Amino acid sequence: MGRPRKQGLDYFPVDTDIFNDFGIRILMAKFGADGFTCYMYLLTRIYKDKGYYIELNEDLELIASQDLGMSREKVRQIMEYLFSRSLLVSITSTLVVPVTVITSTGIQRRYQEAVKVRASKNAVEVRAEFWLLENEETESFIKVKPFLSNSEKNAGFSEKNGSNSEKKDLKKRKVNKSKVKENISISRGGAYFSDSSVNEAFTAYLEAREEKLTDYQINRLIKKLTELSTDPKEQAAIIDEATIHKWKSFFPLAKPRSGSGTSDKKPKGSFYNFEQRQRSADEMKQIESALLGAPPAHEGAG
Repeated sequence: MGRPRKQGLDYFPVDTDIFNDFGIRILMAKFGADGFTCYMYLLTRIYKDKGYYIELNEDLELIASQDLGMSREKVRQIMEYLFSRSLLVSITSTLVVPVTVITSTGIQRRYQEAVKVRASKNAVEVRAEFWLLENEETESFIKVKPFLSNSEKNAGFSEKNGSNSEKKDLKKRKVNKSKVKENISISRGGAYFSDSSVNEAFTAYLEAREEKLTDYQINRLIKKLTELSTDPKEQAAIIDEATIHKWKSFFPLAKPRSGSGTSDKKPKGSFYNFEQRQRSADEMKQIESALLGAPPAHEGAG
């Protein structure tokens, strides 16, 4: 059994004029040395982990907070700034299992340059949904691994048994690149969902929000929604509910109460907690006479 192929890097280059970068200068002006430290920390984690991306989740925020001695809120604020300046890019894949990752075109350019020697023996595989570089920028030793949605898996299996001609491979690359752009648009204000009704509801929700959301915040909302439901009709209903109530997040829909049939339903306006007796017309007349002080109708005169 062969050893697993290495994905991450042992080192990565840093430009000597990094402190002249306008985005870096604003980062340090806003957050001081903590901002630059957090940025470099994330870069090292990305290059060490998958080499060109790392999954963004609560664990990453928690570990970064502990390692850097910063609050999670500060780490989150720094990351949101990095996303807003495109120093880092967040991408969410919602086709099968929702996953949000951190990467950038600069990271991927440096990654493919760093693995050039390693790739001389075996091509390096990268995931299509997270690969940002265009075909002309991607080196020949980088193999963009296609990803398939549930509806495309059967077709994908049949293609594997077919020929691996250069023409077919090029066609796959073009299809995969279009899917990559579709996913990237999630974090850049394009089509957020493939279902038009869900996308329309989500767009209306974003427009109704008083404050402008960052790519990071939008991706978190998308992930939250897909965790609550995968049914487009229910997703749209969840979004509409949040829009109406001006909520800043999504919540499960309230389920109808069980056992609410008409047989157990209390009469409207009733305060009784026991079954009410049905009285006859004669009984009602006797009750009325008693209340008025008159003798019952069936009694004779004295």
